[in-house]
Amino acid sequence: MHRALSAWIGAALIGLSGAAMAADGAPQAAAEAPAKPTPKTGVSSILKLLDWGASSADVLAVAKADIEAGYADRLKQANGDTFAVDAVLRAQREEFAAVKKTLVQFIGARSGFEASIIADEYRSNEGESMLRIDDANAQRYYFFVDDKLWKIVVAYNSTISRSVAFPAFVKQVSRKNGRPTEADWVTPPGGTRTMRAAVWADDLTQLTVEDRTAFFGTFVMRFVEKSAGVARDARRAEPDSTPAPSRPSDGMLADIMGDTDGAATADVVDQLTGQDHAVDLAAGLPQDEVIRRDAPAAAKASGRKAKRKAAAEAPKSDAPPAAGGDDVIIY
Repeated sequence: MHRALSAWIGAALIGLSGAAMAADGAPQAAAEAPAKPTPKTGVSSILKLLDWGASSADVLAVAKADIEAGYADRLKQANGDTFAVDAVLRAQREEFAAVKKTLVQFIGARSGFEASIIADEYRSNEGESMLRIDDANAQRYYFFVDDKLWKIVVAYNSTISRSVAFPAFVKQVSRKNGRPTEADWVTPPGGTRTMRAAVWADDLTQLTVEDRTAFFGTFVMRFVEKSAGVARDARRAEPDSTPAPSRPSDGMLADIMGDTDGAATADVVDQLTGQDHAVDLAAGLPQDEVIRRDAPAAAKASGRKAKRKAAAEAPKSDAPPAAGGDDVIIY
């Protein structure tokens, strides 16, 4: 009986080993390892290893890996020095913590971003959120709906737009992504026809490059998920049929502000009241959200006369000469 049982077990083992062999006789793996994610290419390369629909935690994980890679050389230079290594790791943790703090849920009547370059990129109280990652060239805003990534907006530092004309910038984007599928042109009164936007697309992503130098002094790249995000974006671009409530102060503010980019409205309160005030109109707003023009800072002073005097005495802008158009990082 023992001999029969042993024979049966042996046959079963042979059968199992035979089932694990491929048709060509090569053994099959018990379970195939999941495929590693590969970096995106083309217009979608902004995603790196991410996919549209990724969570904010996924984006933070990629950001953390990028930060750690950026500190790798400094860790090598520390060469085992305990204090130096600790300083590098502390700086690395602080940088990542700063990125995590930028995560915001758009809930409530005010978000603090109403006057920023992303004012039209989100809707409050609709399950939307945003995460910002800065680098030396630009600020990248990652937008989520129900914590699913659907749009990335890149706002370049103003030094880029001052050194490279928008057509040259579009040319560089074309060098990376090919000819744009469409372009938007405008002819201002008494001016010449100029391009203000261009569009590219691949299977996953639509990219729109916009010239926003008139109001924010910068160029913007808007990467939108193609299957549902483009439609969501289009719906938001439709004009709101609900008339805005009219207030007596609206006409007065329009007369004072005129067609400006906001640079000459520092004394709006003074003009409305006819008196000098030391009012900080930017109080309560996240100042790092507004793309700065890098103009020389005027001396702090209260009152209209002091401000005008400081503006008159400020040195002329030392904007860099136009670059050859070949030194911009294209995302």
